[in-house]
Amino acid sequence: MGLAHHLAGVNALRARGLVRREEAAGAVAEAKSLLSHDDEPLDMPAVAIADASVAAAGSSPALEAALAKVKEVLEQARAHGAMEDELNLRLALGELERRDTAPGRKQLNALANDARARGFLLIARRAEAALKRSEREER
Repeated sequence: MGLAHHLAGVNALRARGLVRREEAAGAVAEAKSLLSHDDEPLDMPAVAIADASVAAAGSSPALEAALAKVKEVLEQARAHGAMEDELNLRLALGELERRDTAPGRKQLNALANDARARGFLLIARRAEAALKRSEREER
């Protein structure tokens, strides 16, 4: 992995930790520009997740495009056997889709079971926590 790939990951993490949407969007844009110069066969999942999270935070019309990118990167992760990336991408999709749909919550439940069965306990707990938040929001 090259320096650009690592810097893109840092910016993606920074974007998810920022409170102001404008600053987070800037960090995502910087991460994307760094990846455009990278030759990695698998796009950086953290960048796709951060992009979708920023778009969702502002109810942005770019949300559909960002979700499509997360799904595309998810397929790449599956094709390359990158299990941890796959589970993290599924978690991001479930968290974003749970807000509006029962299928999103169903996806989170399946993810919790899959992650636990594969020994990814943190991801399983995060999926379960997202399900609980969804249930509270529904009431």
